[in-house]
Amino acid sequence: MSLRLAPAPSTHADAAAPHQVLDPCHLGRPMHLLTQFNTLLHDDLSVALRRQVGQRREGALHLGEVKLQRLSGGLRAARWLHYPSERGRIGFHADRSVLLALLACRYDHTPRGPFPTPDTVPETTTEERLCQSLGQAMVRTVLGRINAGLRDSLALPPRSAMATGQPAPPSVGAWLLKAPVHTEDESLLGHMLFALDESCMDTLLNHLSPPRAASAKELPSVDLPDALRLTLRARLVEQQLPLGQILDLKPGQVIPVRLAQADVVVNHSVVFQAAVVEHQGKLCLTSFTED
Repeated sequence: MSLRLAPAPSTHADAAAPHQVLDPCHLGRPMHLLTQFNTLLHDDLSVALRRQVGQRREGALHLGEVKLQRLSGGLRAARWLHYPSERGRIGFHADRSVLLALLACRYDHTPRGPFPTPDTVPETTTEERLCQSLGQAMVRTVLGRINAGLRDSLALPPRSAMATGQPAPPSVGAWLLKAPVHTEDESLLGHMLFALDESCMDTLLNHLSPPRAASAKELPSVDLPDALRLTLRARLVEQQLPLGQILDLKPGQVIPVRLAQADVVVNHSVVFQAAVVEHQGKLCLTSFTED
């Protein structure tokens, strides 16, 4: 009886499986905790969105999965608002479909009617004011989650710190937080977008970093002395000299003596070896070599 082993069939899907490209600038940073941060931020923004909808049409709008990622391509021209703070600057954009739905939830007399579409309603100053107030509330929530990190409770900044800057779209490579808004029937209504600058991202990653355990580097430092105290064990040596060299010796002259390698021991362990030489009447260690 013979057996024939065949190689496992390979699929093009395995060969073309996408690989995550790591940014060298973020090596050692807690990028793996961004998923947990997105989950907590989703809950925070959901509460803020329910407050914007109000009790009259509670449950009419809800958020989908919140994602924070690098902006790989340019965004279409749209209205962006910037909100500077002590932690950095965050840009905000809301699709008109989301703004019109919020206006309908607040002022429409038909509580369960369909939401208006942007191509049927002209833009008004009321819509612009709603966009600014919505951006302040949502950006304040995002900053509160950045300050809190992975803690349960938010750390909301004061309202006085929020201000609207000049509209400008984020550039390629910026950190973009995308929050999709769905209706009751799970239809995608539009998006709320948040652009985080590098200062905000640094603050976020610093707050996501777990506290380091106490290590030897964090122990109280002890000032080292200017000179290390060494214990030398000396022994008598014999040196044979010719009679003529002995007769030539003068008072105070040092007789050159060649010694073997000395062992430098720390806690009964030989750390390295060194040569013992004389320098101006003193014994010195030089030519250090590892054991």
